[in-house]
Amino acid sequence: MSTVEAAAGKAQAMVRDSVKTVIAASMVGTAIEFYDFYAYGTAAANYFPKVFFGDTTNPTVALLASLLTFAIAFIARPLGSLVFGHFGDRMGRKTTLVVSLLTMGIATFLIGCLPSYSVIGVGAPILLLLLRMVQGFSASGEYAGAATFLGEYAPTSKRGIYCSLIPASTAIGLLAGSTLATLMATNMNSSAMVGWGWRVPFLLAGPLGLIVLYIRAKLADSPVYQSMNDALESKGAASADGQIAAKSGMFAPLAELFHNHLKALIISFGACVLNAVGFYTVLTYLPTYLSDTVG
Repeated sequence: MSTVEAAAGKAQAMVRDSVKTVIAASMVGTAIEFYDFYAYGTAAANYFPKVFFGDTTNPTVALLASLLTFAIAFIARPLGSLVFGHFGDRMGRKTTLVVSLLTMGIATFLIGCLPSYSVIGVGAPILLLLLRMVQGFSASGEYAGAATFLGEYAPTSKRGIYCSLIPASTAIGLLAGSTLATLMATNMNSSAMVGWGWRVPFLLAGPLGLIVLYIRAKLADSPVYQSMNDALESKGAASADGQIAAKSGMFAPLAELFHNHLKALIISFGACVLNAVGFYTVLTYLPTYLSDTVG
């Protein structure tokens, strides 16, 4: 084998290894983010009414207030998509993925450290609400960012298959979270779970996030992003340090979306609502119904 052929083979092997690493980092990172998300949903339905809302006087109101903190994250998601999408173009896909994972991990870990309502009163649910909004903000950057990152690494003929790994990885995270919750609820009594057991899944988010953060920090930005960056830089549309400096502001893509793609946006929104209603009914409400009504 000639030297040129050996070098070409080595380059192809490096590309394959790089893509495998990107797939692993994207899937594991998204799985951990949605493990964090599921941990909150389970705790909000079963433990937070007692821990943060003092349900001794009116358990129904406490439960509704707890579930409201779960829902509030969906208000923060569109804002997170706007911010992470903008800086993903300016600073790189990898950077925003690292930031979104770090943000989610810190917020989730801090939820596990929060004092209860009996300790600091109304400050407890306020802090919980703020951290929950941070969770929602970062989740939007993770899911869409990981799909974009992986799609830009994927061969054109396999882009759909590669991107399908992202929603599959959310299922892995949900399965891991539900398995841990089931094992803990089976082996611990209710007073222990309310007292300290509910904190365990949140505290585990810290070391899990650091592992994925280490993996992602070693990745290079996608070839597609690098080529776009180089093209803009060659045309004088990039800043001196090589970052993409979009001439339009943060809200320009949003304006274009509503102006040129409104019909597609409405159809996509409707499809996502159908999925989300069923998904979170099973994920959050059903455990509450089974424990309070059936159990």
